[in-house]
Amino acid sequence: MKDFFYIGLVGVLFFSIHPAFSQTYFQEISAEAGISHPGLNRSAAVGDFNNDGQDDIFVCRINKPNLLYKNNGNNTFTEVAADLGLDFTGNSNTAVWGDLDNDGWLDLYVGVRETNNFLYHNNGDGTFTEIAREAGVQALRNPRSVHFVDVNRDGLLDIYVANLREQNNLYQNLGNMKFRDVVYESNTRDVQIAQAAIFFDYDNDGDQDLYLTHDAYQANILYQNDGKGYFTDVSAFSHTNIHIQSMGVDVGDINQDGWLDLYITNLGKNVVLMNNQDGTFSNASSRTGLIDNGMGWGNCFLDFDNDGFIDVYTANDSYFAPYPNVLQRNLGNDTFGIVEAQTPIASMGGSYGAASLDINKDGLLDLFVANTGSEGNQLFLNTTASPGNYLNIRARGTSSNRNAVGTKVTLEAEGSIFTDEINAGSGFASQNSFTLHFGLGSLRYIDKMTVVWPNGNKDIFENIPVNQTLNLLEGEGLFDSSLPQYELRLGPNPVENGLTLSLRIQKPQFIEIQLYSSQGKAISSIISKELNSGKHEFEWENPKLGAGLYFLKIKYDGGMDIQKIWIK
Repeated sequence: MKDFFYIGLVGVLFFSIHPAFSQTYFQEISAEAGISHPGLNRSAAVGDFNNDGQDDIFVCRINKPNLLYKNNGNNTFTEVAADLGLDFTGNSNTAVWGDLDNDGWLDLYVGVRETNNFLYHNNGDGTFTEIAREAGVQALRNPRSVHFVDVNRDGLLDIYVANLREQNNLYQNLGNMKFRDVVYESNTRDVQIAQAAIFFDYDNDGDQDLYLTHDAYQANILYQNDGKGYFTDVSAFSHTNIHIQSMGVDVGDINQDGWLDLYITNLGKNVVLMNNQDGTFSNASSRTGLIDNGMGWGNCFLDFDNDGFIDVYTANDSYFAPYPNVLQRNLGNDTFGIVEAQTPIASMGGSYGAASLDINKDGLLDLFVANTGSEGNQLFLNTTASPGNYLNIRARGTSSNRNAVGTKVTLEAEGSIFTDEINAGSGFASQNSFTLHFGLGSLRYIDKMTVVWPNGNKDIFENIPVNQTLNLLEGEGLFDSSLPQYELRLGPNPVENGLTLSLRIQKPQFIEIQLYSSQGKAISSIISKELNSGKHEFEWENPKLGAGLYFLKIKYDGGMDIQKIWIK
């Protein structure tokens, strides 16, 4: 009875000293959505594994089967991990989605304590194959956070693993789903109490830098990338070497100056590090009001009401410290106020992972929380009344990695600047949607949009209407994914002497099919011509190419796709 009174009293005091907003912005739909599985749920990784245009959610768990929630498109999910062989039972801490072989299908890497990590290769037919040993990424350590990133800008996603009290791993992607650990060569070695990490371009030089958090008052580290995959510790100079009990970390442009800032959760007061645009950061925790005192784990930036200013959600382990999860709104002057302090989104569960995604494509970001108690996982549907305008960006790399991880998008409109990047791994052991979401308030047009791709290519667009999802293709501009798809059948595959391509299209259009190496180098043009609707058949003779994985890039009216072929 004493413990109950203490928790209740602290809760009353906590709610009474912070501003609150009367409107209800989120509705909990966990039970009806089919995601409320109780148990030690640790993290949430968002990705569209089956290419149906809907974001799905993978959940790591301790001592229970991992979960994969397939999005049904009607605010409900179906749990399918067992059907796909992804239901490992053990001590899974963290996971991340990404297309490691650029074949158009998301692969899944899972970090597991006290056993080998798993790499599930997406076969593109509704099945996965576990290939960690063959790929060289099976390390038996204590992973706390995993990330996909192209550190050397070669068009292939690499894998970074932050381990607790053991050497971290940086697996360089060699192509053909083979990797080697270059943590020493890259100078990203660390054997401290690592908790979370994030790759982002803090200095706006076009490559992905690394921020690594530590528990037990060990200093956090900021590594600066030289653009070729070699990192230099710039923590002291940048003033990012804070000594707290760090857990999760996310990045966002709080003050709309075009430079990404850091938000770090903590056991105690969380920390905001504002980017000074000169390679240094300043501690702005007290000034912003983002100093939640709970046992902070997962966190994510999101503009939940589309007013043009990014907000923050923090997941707290309320079993350890009696503070709820907290949603804090950006008031537009670099300060934040608590929203919905006494509704379900202010959960008093044992929350760890948190991720944002738009489950119903209504232009409003929803929230998923992985909990470690009897309350189970939670899904909060964004029901904000009269939200502002928005713009969603879905990017696809061609010479850059297909998921466009590391791409920076900057919007300029009526004197305002909005900046964000595509990350694969953030918060605590979790991953937000690959779709970038910008709240825009009352703005109706974007004057200029600058897209800087991971390999340094830049695309610029002007006069863009809001309230839509833009599909960007690197170097090709915008494409409309809603247009009818072509049908292409290949055989034989694997290829020895030649390949037959049977193509059926719905309307007359210009078709181009090119062959690329696994490193993204153009090899030959197979088709490049205007075709009538109907069925067409083409023969391609193998000019004695070396054995291995290759890609066909198919450009059609309104879009592009990639299919993989194997050459014997």
